[in-house]
Amino acid sequence: MPKGRRLFPADIQFMQPSEKNKPRAIGSPRAARWAVRAAMFVRVWFRGFCAPIFNSSSLFSFLTIPFFIFFISVFAGKKGMTDEARVIFSAALAAISALPVWALINLILAPFRTAAEERKLGSWHGNRFVYHTPRSVLTTEWSPANNGTYREFLVPDIPEGAVIDYKIEITGPPTKINCVVFGAYYMRPVEQVLKEMRFASHGRVVLQKKRRLQLLCHSDPSSIPTIVNVAILAWEMDPTLSLEYTDHNTQARFVVRPPEHEQETKTQRGNETV
Repeated sequence: MPKGRRLFPADIQFMQPSEKNKPRAIGSPRAARWAVRAAMFVRVWFRGFCAPIFNSSSLFSFLTIPFFIFFISVFAGKKGMTDEARVIFSAALAAISALPVWALINLILAPFRTAAEERKLGSWHGNRFVYHTPRSVLTTEWSPANNGTYREFLVPDIPEGAVIDYKIEITGPPTKINCVVFGAYYMRPVEQVLKEMRFASHGRVVLQKKRRLQLLCHSDPSSIPTIVNVAILAWEMDPTLSLEYTDHNTQARFVVRPPEHEQETKTQRGNETV
């Protein structure tokens, strides 16, 4: 009979979020897609609406107004200052009156701009959004002194509870540091897990409440500080998945599912199900 090989530390526990930290249910994948598009629509509209207001040349022109009035009063006297003040006041009223029209124009253009921005970011494959270019969400430095801690970071513009496909890039020898990303579902004791397993540079985790994730690393005590980058490759709404990792030590890929889907949980080693 072939001998088994331990995949995890003996006292490992797979943890799920508490009720207060549980990601908010957003409904169907279709609802999630339109929620993301709606948020993008608002950003695109607001950016277009504010573009002429916060344009650098417009701000500079606004800054010159009090100086302009001052020098007019000096060189043209009170009557000249009054005439110019009327012109400036009329221009300000015209700009204020045009704001609703400008808002409406941007509202009409926003759907087209939103669609163009979405195509620039990535593409939909069914209910899965794949970025054209990995989207960097965290760059940090990790040294042996940081072992036992974590870096929490936000993933904007993606619904909480979404399954995130991530990739970790390490500047320096990858054998000197072992990193993993945890989300709503995680393992403990973390330090022991990081010492006994060697995680692949990619994985899948569930985005926590308030769109949070944590980077955890264990650096060799003799190593120098290392730059670590976390990038998002894709996301989707998949309530049947809690986390998915690959262990290089055993060449095993393992998937953990929520309790209501635990009967579907499988640990795969090569082509063999363990």
